[in-house]
Amino acid sequence: MRKKIFLIINGLLILSFISSCHFMPSNEIYKVEFNVTESEYSNYDFVFSDYKKNNYLDSLRKEFKIDSLILNANTDLQKALIILDWSSKRWEHSGSNTPEKSDAISILNEAKTGQNFRCVEYSIVLSSSLKSIGIPARIIGLKVKDVGSTLAGAGHVAVEAYLYELNKWIFLDGQMNYIPFLNNNPLNAVEFRNAITRDKKQLELRSIDGKVSEEDTKLILDWIAKYLFYFDTTFDKREGKVTEKITYKGKSKLMLVPNGAENPERFQVFGSINNMLYTHNLKDFYKKPKVIE
Repeated sequence: MRKKIFLIINGLLILSFISSCHFMPSNEIYKVEFNVTESEYSNYDFVFSDYKKNNYLDSLRKEFKIDSLILNANTDLQKALIILDWSSKRWEHSGSNTPEKSDAISILNEAKTGQNFRCVEYSIVLSSSLKSIGIPARIIGLKVKDVGSTLAGAGHVAVEAYLYELNKWIFLDGQMNYIPFLNNNPLNAVEFRNAITRDKKQLELRSIDGKVSEEDTKLILDWIAKYLFYFDTTFDKREGKVTEKITYKGKSKLMLVPNGAENPERFQVFGSINNMLYTHNLKDFYKKPKVIE
């Protein structure tokens, strides 16, 4: 009898918990602020492989003739737009299919057989391809404010690349093939969010073919805005065989959290957010990349 009562109570608690959740995230765009003072942390880096000495990046570049794609490009921004366009067209989007192996070469070879993949795989291929030509690039996880209480659609995955010529990180969406611009300047993920809330009429999305149409821009902005709340990335960006991944304070990832927001520990109710260091500081998240090998 006690066991039966326990099961009933436990079942009711689970039902109560699930009833407090919702299937899809809210579309509300929240006002957010981040710290812009001195860094909260100091002894960490976003580390990258030296592309000239990395066997994996060399194989990727040669096997898929990436150098030939950028022969006529004069700037890193032009190269980024070209690689973005190329990688976005390797397959059609599938929100559920996952590859057998999660590295760029394997994904691209599976795509040749007709496989389609998620935003995650677009970002892996885009970031690795950029790194193969010497542009530091990192995969960033984008998460909605209600990331822990929504059952589906709580996140998107994109890329930020560091352009030395501009001395800044810029946002690239590998799935949807665009870079956001404001006043002719490419934006990082947080700047993109700010432009949506403050300068939406002046905001442009561009691909290698030029400005994205107003109709498509509206659809994209209406969809992406809710995901630009939490931002996270890993510290170690090296490719190929890495004997030991670099961590900081025992954590492998850094999440940028708006001032006053909670540090999320759940993803889509039943998933866990692990190995995460949290910061409210833009200088932490947008620290310059460091090449260590």
